[in-house]
Amino acid sequence: MDVTQEKSTCVSHNAINMANTKFSKGLAATGVGSVVCAWYDMWLANGVGDLQKGEKYMNMDYIVFLALSAFASTPIVNFSYDVTCQWHKRLWQRVSALPVQLQPNRMHMAFNLFVPKFHIAAHIASCQITFSFNWTPGVSQTDREVPEHGWADINHIAASMKEMGPGSHREVLDDHFGDWNWKKVATFGHVLLCKIKEAVKAKTEHCHALTELEESIKESDLGTISLTNWMNEVLAWEPDHSKPNPFESRVTAITQVTVHLDILISTGLDLKHAQQQLHADNESLS
Repeated sequence: MDVTQEKSTCVSHNAINMANTKFSKGLAATGVGSVVCAWYDMWLANGVGDLQKGEKYMNMDYIVFLALSAFASTPIVNFSYDVTCQWHKRLWQRVSALPVQLQPNRMHMAFNLFVPKFHIAAHIASCQITFSFNWTPGVSQTDREVPEHGWADINHIAASMKEMGPGSHREVLDDHFGDWNWKKVATFGHVLLCKIKEAVKAKTEHCHALTELEESIKESDLGTISLTNWMNEVLAWEPDHSKPNPFESRVTAITQVTVHLDILISTGLDLKHAQQQLHADNESLS
């Protein structure tokens, strides 16, 4: 199978474009890739692996599906990755080349693919619509940026690990990841209590805001029928994304190019009028 990594068709993601160019001569690994539970912010067992030459898809595929092999009975996997918009292309073709025990049963496991909320703002408009958490029910208002939390904690040991052999390298990572997970478990009681108190309060506020918004739409020129039609589109799109996306703007936006063109035309008309006036003034003087 061709494993050549395609260039990004979104913005210029370094994770993709550097995969075939990152300096790796004489190095056993250029970095580490991982899979993290976005609900509880914990490192997954068998979810960490070395990267030989940047974030190549073949490396990330293996790490992802090795970690997910422990969750074979999970009916739905909500998976997010900084470059999901590119990684998902030919994904199942690449997965078919993985060891059989790592290949998920797609008849019993559904995959929803997303881009974390902080990263998605850097993507092109079509990616922001297709891979946004905001449009999918059941994923809550989490930002799914938890992998960044773990890297912020672990990055300080990078300098001391550069000269380590593979055994020490992996044991040190295991120790730090285990410590991170234990701290999470030890603080669950306090953290979850604070979050549920905040969630109950926020739910009341957001339900009130939604009710006000819907009432204002009904009383506007759009009317109740427009709101009902849009809600029906949402209900049709949620289980079947081949249907028109109701969250995609259907209004032609004003761009800088069109504004400049309008200004240019207006300026041209003003110049033409000034020339005509000047010509008329010259004739009146002659």
